[in-house]
Amino acid sequence: MHWRRGFFRVWLVLSALWVASSWWITEPISKTRITTTDNVVFHLNGQGFDFPPNTERLVVERTLTNFMARRLSDDKPPRPLKLSEVVKPADQQVAEAIGDYHPYSWPRLIVQCWGPIVLPPIGLMLAAMVAAWVIRGFKRDPNSEP
Repeated sequence: MHWRRGFFRVWLVLSALWVASSWWITEPISKTRITTTDNVVFHLNGQGFDFPPNTERLVVERTLTNFMARRLSDDKPPRPLKLSEVVKPADQQVAEAIGDYHPYSWPRLIVQCWGPIVLPPIGLMLAAMVAAWVIRGFKRDPNSEP
C-alpha cells in the first residue's frame, strides 16, 4: 500500500473542500475591493472627516487634533457647565473617534483576507509531515540487535 500517496490525496481533497467553502463564506475579493476603495469616515463633534483607506493612523490623529485645537481656540469663553455637561479632553475625544482604526496595507490585507483560507491546509500538511517524521523515528533499525 502507498500510505504516503493516499494521505497526500486525502490532504488534496480536504484542502480543496476547505478553500472552496472558505472562499464562498468569506468572499475575499469583495472584502479586498471594499477595503481598498471606500474612504474611511471619522465623526468628531458632529463633523465627518473623510480619509483614503490607506491613510496612516498618525496623520488621522494629527488632523483631528488640529481640528479640535482650532475649534477650542475659536470658541467663545466657556460658560459655567453643569455636572452633566462635562466635556471630555480633546485628545480623549480624538482617540474615541479613531477607535481601533488601522490603515490597510497589502501584507496585512493579504493575511486578513487570504490567511484563513490558505493557512489551515498548509498547517495540516506541516502537522502530517511532523507526525510522519515522529513515526519514522520508531522504526526498527536493521543493524540493531533484537
